[in-house]
Amino acid sequence: MRLSRALKIKRPLYTKRHDKVIYQHDNAQPHVAKVVKETLEVLQLDVLPHPLYSPDIAPSDYHMFRSMTHGLAEQHFTSYEEAKNWVDVWIASKDKEFFQHRIRMLPERWEKVITHSEHPKYLGIHLDRTLTFKTHLTKLKGKLSSRNNILHKLAGSSWGSDANTLRTSALALIFSTAEYCAPGFANLQESTGFQFLLTSLRLSYAERKPPRKCTKNLDSPDLEINPILQSPPKHRLKSRNPIWSRGNQLLSQNFNISEAWTNSWISSDIPNKNLITSPSVKIPGFSLPRREWVLLNRFRTGQGRCAELMKLWGYTKDPNCACNVPQSMSHILDDCPLYKFNGGISNLHSVTPEALNWLKALPLRL
Repeated sequence: MRLSRALKIKRPLYTKRHDKVIYQHDNAQPHVAKVVKETLEVLQLDVLPHPLYSPDIAPSDYHMFRSMTHGLAEQHFTSYEEAKNWVDVWIASKDKEFFQHRIRMLPERWEKVITHSEHPKYLGIHLDRTLTFKTHLTKLKGKLSSRNNILHKLAGSSWGSDANTLRTSALALIFSTAEYCAPGFANLQESTGFQFLLTSLRLSYAERKPPRKCTKNLDSPDLEINPILQSPPKHRLKSRNPIWSRGNQLLSQNFNISEAWTNSWISSDIPNKNLITSPSVKIPGFSLPRREWVLLNRFRTGQGRCAELMKLWGYTKDPNCACNVPQSMSHILDDCPLYKFNGGISNLHSVTPEALNWLKALPLRL
């Protein structure tokens, strides 16, 4: 209302002109409330559409606030009045051209954002005409790889953060990003490399994440997916495998994610898998220092820098241990007269006091 009155006072020809004032604001909840929309209609103001998450096309964001940020860099306020006075003085110090220039740039910036894009981004997802999500997955893999580099800095083999810290960091930095809208593209062929990356991350950080439990009753009509599952759209392309198709199969089979995960673990070809009865339970040793934790997992998996594997990888020529027998991880643990642990792999896996002392005293760099 005040804006309308100010326009009539400062620009008397405003009411006589055929063209209208175009009003711009973002999609914040107060701006799209019913009472606001009704007021704008009464005032006959045209509202410029504002895409979601687009602060780069609001003059107040891309110009005024950015310029104000530089001025605030050296400021320290002790009260609200000081902050308010500084803002008032800062705005008064700017001439008319400061505001007019950037407002006139709006059409140019608008064209850059709104013009056609082959892969538009909506709610964080890059779309394409055939919904293969290939562009999105390519960008997502790059983002995850860069975040993974941060975790590698914390995961040295003889130093670094403990397993709990690495697990929490992996969940916060990587899996939260990777799983965003994943049901939409998880069944696509292009997601193979993406799934391989997540699998390698789980192995890198010994991350055993329990399946998520649905807090709603699957038969409840309030569950948003149920109307689609009950009356799914017809298949238009045989090459597509939409989520509702897979969802109907799982519902008809009384699918249980915990049981499926356990069965997948049991049927896998993983060394010493009998040590772990349920993959959803955190394995012993998570609180160990980084060196002992890494060493423990290398004995669990049978993969480490033993002489036999180092020769296989081309790093050494001699595969033998100091006792003149091929040095594998199992040989060091069970058979080597110089280094073996008398408790065996089961006690080592349980991290008994004797096993922990043996890990700390082991002189080999595995």
